[in-house]
Order: sequence, then structure tokens, then C-alpha cells
Amino acid sequence: MIQRVCFLLFCLFFSPVLLSADTSAISDQIRQRVERIRADGDVVVAGQMIASQLVLPAIYERRGYTPLWTRTDSVTQLMTALENIADDGLDAADYHLPELKALRAQATTADAAYAADYDILLTDSLIRLGYHLLVGKVDPVQLDSNWNLDYTIGDLDSAVAMATAIDNGSVDQLID
Repeated sequence: MIQRVCFLLFCLFFSPVLLSADTSAISDQIRQRVERIRADGDVVVAGQMIASQLVLPAIYERRGYTPLWTRTDSVTQLMTALENIADDGLDAADYHLPELKALRAQATTADAAYAADYDILLTDSLIRLGYHLLVGKVDPVQLDSNWNLDYTIGDLDSAVAMATAIDNGSVDQLID
């Protein structure tokens, strides 16, 4: 009996975030949202505009629309980074933190729509955060039309790097 309880506790704390939702149903929901992003460009998930028009769809398309955030440690690392992002002069609300907290409890239910929304918001949050940390949040050309320094992201394949960090539980290292 004790072994069974220990096993259940282990599964609860170390199994994927989306415990009871059917992965294929979540994938279908993710596919629908990604297709809307590709077609319309403007998609609202849980009341939040999805900012990533290129990287987010590329990540999900490469993975067959499967949920990315199946590791609880990856989710925890991102949430911790967002809760402390004010230390870098950024506002956590810009990265969906209040909505992510609200969806977190709902995403572990059997509702595939909530689980897909949660997964997509987590992904968009990481993409936004990474972009802002890498190149900044303000467009310098809008502040000064004489701005003549270009920034480039380089040849970093951000879709692969992000998916790898999420899969490996090294989101915190990616953010750093």
C-alpha cells in the first residue's frame, strides 16, 4: 500500500503537466490555433494576443502540434523567471503571467482547450521574453529616426533552441 501511494505521488509531481487531458485532443486544439495564427496573424488565447507570428507556429509544426510543456520543471523554471523578471526591468504581465497562473489549475483538467491555451501561452511567453532579453523591448528607430545601428539575432535557430530547452528542463539556462 505504501509503495502504491509513493508511486502515485511520484506520478503526480514528476509526470507531465497535462496529466489527464488526452494528448491527441490537445494536439488538435494546438493545430487549430497555429493554423489561425498562420492564416490571420492575430490570435487571442485566454484573452491574450499571441505575439509570435513566426517562431511559435514553427515550433509546433516541427513537433507535429504536440504539447511542448510536458515537463513540470520547465514550467516551474519559466514561471520563476517571470515572477522575478522585474529585476531585469521588465513587467511580468507582458509575458502573460497572470493568465498563466489562472490557466495552470484549469490546464491539468481533462479539457483539451484549456491545456492547449496553457501550452501556447507558455510558449509565447518564452518567445516574447527571449526576444526582449536578446534585442530589447523598445524599437530605437521609433524613438530616433536617425538610429543607424542594426541588430541581428544571428543564425540561432530559436525554434530548435527553445524546444530543446523545454524538453531538457533547461529553460532557466536558455533565459540566462
